[in-house]
Amino acid sequence: MLLNKITLLTFISCILFSKSLLSQDFCEQWKLLQDVVSTNHYSPKPIDDKMSEGVFDLMMEAINDKGFHFLKSDFDAFEKDRIQLDDYLSNKDCSFLTAYVTTFEKRIQESKKIISELSSATLSYDGRDTLHFTRNNDDLFYQSVENKKQYWRKSIKYRTVRRYINEVAKEKQTEEAFLAIEKTYRTQIIENALCQLDETLSVKNGIQRQFENIVLDAYVKYHDPHSSFLDTQDKTAYEAQLATSLIATGVQTYKNKEGAIEVSYITPGSSAFKNRTIAEGDIITSVIIKEETIDLSCFSNDELQRQMQDTSVEEVTFNIQKSDGVLKQITLVKSKIEVEENNLTGFVITGEKRIGFISIPSFYTDYESPNGLGMANDVARELYKLQKMNIDALIIDVRDNGGGSMKEAIDLSGLFIDRGPVAILKDQAGETATLRDANRGVAFTKPLAILVNEYSASASEFFSAAMQDYNRALIIGVTTYGKSSAQVMIPLQEEDENSDFTKLTSEVFYRATGKSHQAQGVIPDITLPSIYTDIASSEASEKYPLPNDDVTVKLKARPLPRIDKERLSQNSLARIQANTTFTSITESNKKLVTMLNEDDHIPVTFSKVKEYLAYRDTLWNSFREATSQENAMLTIENTVTTTEINGYDATAKKANEQLLTDMSTDPYIIEASNILKDYLKN
Repeated sequence: MLLNKITLLTFISCILFSKSLLSQDFCEQWKLLQDVVSTNHYSPKPIDDKMSEGVFDLMMEAINDKGFHFLKSDFDAFEKDRIQLDDYLSNKDCSFLTAYVTTFEKRIQESKKIISELSSATLSYDGRDTLHFTRNNDDLFYQSVENKKQYWRKSIKYRTVRRYINEVAKEKQTEEAFLAIEKTYRTQIIENALCQLDETLSVKNGIQRQFENIVLDAYVKYHDPHSSFLDTQDKTAYEAQLATSLIATGVQTYKNKEGAIEVSYITPGSSAFKNRTIAEGDIITSVIIKEETIDLSCFSNDELQRQMQDTSVEEVTFNIQKSDGVLKQITLVKSKIEVEENNLTGFVITGEKRIGFISIPSFYTDYESPNGLGMANDVARELYKLQKMNIDALIIDVRDNGGGSMKEAIDLSGLFIDRGPVAILKDQAGETATLRDANRGVAFTKPLAILVNEYSASASEFFSAAMQDYNRALIIGVTTYGKSSAQVMIPLQEEDENSDFTKLTSEVFYRATGKSHQAQGVIPDITLPSIYTDIASSEASEKYPLPNDDVTVKLKARPLPRIDKERLSQNSLARIQANTTFTSITESNKKLVTMLNEDDHIPVTFSKVKEYLAYRDTLWNSFREATSQENAMLTIENTVTTTEINGYDATAKKANEQLLTDMSTDPYIIEASNILKDYLKN
C-alpha cells in the first residue's frame, strides 16, 4: 500500500495560505480537518492545551501578517483563548472568533481614519520623530491609539521622502524642492495606504472567512511547517506550479508602484499572445469573470491571479487602458499553453573539456499524462542531445529548486545509477519501504556535478543525497534547506467536488544509508561562499519542524568507488581565495549580516532618510555587484534544437542570448566546471 501512494506525494517548499469558498459552519470545518489530520498526518498531535498554545501563537503571527493594526489591550483580551482552543474545538463552540473579526475590522477602520487625517495635517521634518525598523515580540501590537497615531505619522513621512528620492533625479534632490512638493507625494502615499486597507476589507468571502482559514491553517501548521489548509483555487495554483502546461489566458500581472494592476508579461502561444490587443504595460482597470465585474482599483493582484486560475473559469473579459489613454475591452478564452519556467534546455560549456549543463527549476510532472512523464523525461531527452555533442562531464543545477514530484526525483536518480535503493520512506504507522530505481542501465556514466544552495529543498535534496550516497556525483555549493518530508493533497470531504483541501505531511524519507537530512540539509562535498550564509531560513529555523532521526536499512546500496573529494576541495579553495568575485561575496555577506542584525532607527528628516537610503542602496548594490563582476567568461554552445528554435522565434532568441550571457559569467557555474576539469585529470 505504501509504494502505491508514491505518485500522489509531493515535495513543496512554499507556504500557502487560503481563502475558503465554502459557507458551512466553521466548527464543522475544523472538526473535519481534525479527523483528516489525525488519520493521515505522519505524526498527529493530541488535542490538548499544548496544541491550543501552539495554534494560538501561529494565529497571532498570521493575523499580524495581515497588517499592523491591533492594540496591546486587544491582545490582552485574546490571551484568554491561549489554552482554550482545544476546548472550543471539543465543544464545537467557535464563537470566540467573532471577537477577533470584529476587533480587526474596528482597528482597520481606525487605521484608515488616522491615515486620512494625515492628508490635511501639517507635518514637520525637523527630526523629532524617529523611526525604528527592527521588530521584536512587542511589535505585534501598539501600546495605545496614540502610539498607533505616532507610528502612522512617522511611517507616512518616511514613505513620502522615500518616494520622492526614488522618483526624482539625484542631481535635483534638495530639501527645499522636496518640501515644496511634499504634499503631492504624501497624498499618493496616503491613497495607496488606504487602498491597501480597503483591499483587506473587501477581499472575496470576507474577513470572517479569512480569519477562519487562519485558524485552520495554524492548526495544520502546528503539526509541521509544510502542512497547510487550502481551498480549491489554491490547489489549482499549486498544481499549475508543478505542471508542464496549464489552461490560462496567458496574461501575467503585478501591482505597480501606483497601486494599479499592470500587465507584466504575455505568454507566447497563449490566447492573449495571439489576440495582440493586450500588451505589456497596459493597465487593467476591471475584469469580468463569470458575469461578475470586479473593479481592480483596490484589489489584490494575488486574488486576481487566483480567480483567473480557477479551473471553472473558461474566459475572462479585460477592461484595459492603453499607454495612450485609449480604453478597450477584450475577452480571452483560456487555452492550453506550455509553462516556460518548466521547460529544460541543455547547453555545452566548451574548451579543452566539453561540459554539459542542465538547470532544473522544479521537479514538475504531467498530471494528465497516463505515464506521468515530466522533468526526468525532459532531462533524458536533453542528455541524449548533449551526448551527441560529445560532452565529457555534466553539471545539473538545482539551486533555488524548491522541490516537486517524488516520482520525478526517483526517475531522475535512475538516469545515473544502475538499479538499487535511492531512499527509504516511513509512514505514520512506522512502516518503511525502500524506494529504488528498478531499471537496469544508466543514461549517463561520465562525471557529474550537482550545484545546490540554501534554497534547494525536498526533491532537490532527495536527488542530491542519492547521488552523494552512491558516490555518483560531486555536490557543490551550500548546505541545502533540510526538508525530507512528503506531502499529499486530501479533500476534507471526498464526496464533495467543491471541498476544501489540506496539504499534509504523510510520510518522511531517509537517505539510502538510513540517515536523514531533515532539519540538517545535504552538506556539499565542496563548499562555495554564499551571500546568504547565516541569513537564509532553513527547516531548522521553522516552527514545529519534524525531528531528525534514522531508520534501519533493509536493502543496502552499492556505491561506486569513492571520489577523491579532498584533492578537488583543496584545489577549489585555492581558486576561491584568489577569486575577487568570491572574495566580494564573502565580504558582502558580512555586511548583509551586520545590516540585518543592527537596530535601524533614524530621525525622519529629509537628509537623514536620504542618507539612510543611500547607505542601504550602497550595500545592496555591492551584493548585486559581487555576483556580476567580470569573470573569465565561459564559452557556451546551444544544442542543435535550441539553435533551430532561435532561427524562427525572435522572442526565444533574445531570451537565449541573455541566458547565455548570465551563465557565462556565473561564478558558481565557472567553479563547478573547473572542479569537473580537475576531476577529469585523474
